[in-house]
Amino acid sequence: MDDTEAMTRVEIRRRGAGPGRTGTKSRMDPKKRKVLKWVAVGAAVIVLALVGFAVAQYMSIGSKMQPPKQERARIQAVLDAPPAQEKSPFVYVLLLGNDHHPGERWTRTDTILLARLDTRDKAVLMLSIPRDTYTEVRGHGLTKINGASSWGGVPLTIETVKRFTGLPVNHYVEIDFQGFQQVVDDLGGVDMYVSRPVNYGNGISVHAGQQHLNGTEALEVMRNRHAYGDGDFARMNNQQLFLKSIARKMAAPSSLVKLPGALNAVADHVQSDLSASDMISLVRDYRVADSSKVKSYTIPGQPKMIDKVSYIVPDMARAKALFDAIRAGQIPPASLGYRMGID
Repeated sequence: MDDTEAMTRVEIRRRGAGPGRTGTKSRMDPKKRKVLKWVAVGAAVIVLALVGFAVAQYMSIGSKMQPPKQERARIQAVLDAPPAQEKSPFVYVLLLGNDHHPGERWTRTDTILLARLDTRDKAVLMLSIPRDTYTEVRGHGLTKINGASSWGGVPLTIETVKRFTGLPVNHYVEIDFQGFQQVVDDLGGVDMYVSRPVNYGNGISVHAGQQHLNGTEALEVMRNRHAYGDGDFARMNNQQLFLKSIARKMAAPSSLVKLPGALNAVADHVQSDLSASDMISLVRDYRVADSSKVKSYTIPGQPKMIDKVSYIVPDMARAKALFDAIRAGQIPPASLGYRMGID
């Protein structure tokens, strides 16, 4: 190879040309470039619009679920701040169900359930408190625990539950029963085990065994206590089974896409300090919990008539041991809590 040929090849490499290349920079047709530019701008606008719509939807749902401003301050005053992850993985959420009717400010709570969420292992412990539990309500002496809601709404209920159990409450969710019914229907029904056949005398009849229930049927099973010999305890067991069943339903991929719409539909029936995105995150994070990671307990106690009023008088020795085990992050033995039915 002579010097002239070598210099020519060096020059070609320097210019970046090679086999099949001309050594000149190709240029896109200006018209095509303009079209691509506007396509990119249009796509960005659509994405921003969708994000803005989603944010607006969540804000709208969240504003519906917020309690009135004055009550919100009272609720925040009695809620405990969630612990730092390095100090404790447990977060406690108080679930309240009631028979609220339009025009009523407060009603007696029908369902009181404290859930301990393990943010590390994604495990759930549910503690049901009978609505007729005989305990002290500040300013009203010894009475039924659900009386706290009729006298002081959510703030007094949270305070009373904390005083009775000695456990913290970091968040709360209050839902009226129309909301339960709406959620079930929006998710296409729920599969649930019914331990006893129930005929309500109003055209609704549910057979025993594994059943696919619509919202009305699920609500009646969850609220019924007359078909069972042990009344409230059986009803609380059904409530726990319902919550487990609806959690499994929400875990299905087909249900996850329905959650924002379902939450929007029931927002008028729900109050909580949690935002809509917080609730959906909880469903997403805990939907992987298998049945072995979901434990349920009920306060141990016995029915008793006091001054011609029916109460559930707790066995405080066992109840205290149960509360202490929960507070310590343990899985309490079944002997400490009233448990029945299918876990």
